[in-house]
Amino acid sequence: MRYRICMLWLMCLFAAGTVLGQGVRERKQAAVVPRELSLPVVAVQPGSPLEFEEITGYSFVGGGGMTGYRLHNRGTKPIRSYMVADCYLANFGCDSAEIVLKHPLLPGDRLPRPEEEDEAEDDTDILPLTDELRAKVRLQPGPMTNITVIMVVRVKFTDGTMYSDEKTFKAVQAYMEKFNR
Repeated sequence: MRYRICMLWLMCLFAAGTVLGQGVRERKQAAVVPRELSLPVVAVQPGSPLEFEEITGYSFVGGGGMTGYRLHNRGTKPIRSYMVADCYLANFGCDSAEIVLKHPLLPGDRLPRPEEEDEAEDDTDILPLTDELRAKVRLQPGPMTNITVIMVVRVKFTDGTMYSDEKTFKAVQAYMEKFNR
């Protein structure tokens, strides 16, 4: 009996610790970056099956930023995975990641899919750009501070074939790194 009580007590203690340890995920706050301060530029890639749409730069309260966009499969094959890159002149580098899709992106479809949009925006509040917020996220009026080149690095199709523009990506990356010297 004593063993059972001890085990029950340990299980309750573990469960309470698990629930309390999960915590509430803090919402991020961001402002839309005016294009006259940071200009997103899409690389011309005529053979790319992906097209960027609705491109917007964001600056987060507390630091950092990102470029948001929708992707449109303008090709003729379903897409299994892709890699896009954002190359920042101001930060002298590129961010890229391979994205493997849960479901293939069919020709004509867009990402994020309508059913996924709410999930993607759930943890970020987009705030109006007031003078106070401009100071917090360092977006004061003045000369342009950044140009971001956005491009498709590669796309893998469900049939096993691939589109790749890694040679151009590496050239852009090397060009951006020149400004860091």
